[in-house]
Amino acid sequence: MKVRKRKTAKILLLPFAFFIVSLVAFTFTSIFLKQYNNDLAVNIQVTEIQINSLASENEALQVEIDKLATKSKVVDSIDSDEMQHNKDNIVYIKGNEE
Repeated sequence: MKVRKRKTAKILLLPFAFFIVSLVAFTFTSIFLKQYNNDLAVNIQVTEIQINSLASENEALQVEIDKLATKSKVVDSIDSDEMQHNKDNIVYIKGNEE
């Protein structure tokens, strides 16, 4: 009696290999790329918080600049801090008030 060898279907090897590669690629994208996306989102949020804090600091500085916009306010500020002022050191950009 002859022993028959069982033939493996070589046609199934290509789809099986493609399935394995797809499974590895899906795992990579689902784990590593989502983590990278989350890291980018955190960095965006941190940057937005920094921008907002700098914007509020700019607004506070703008208020301080507006307080010292006229000569009378500068002189009042100098007098309240018990300092002396030299008229030659005060420069006027806009002469609205005096």
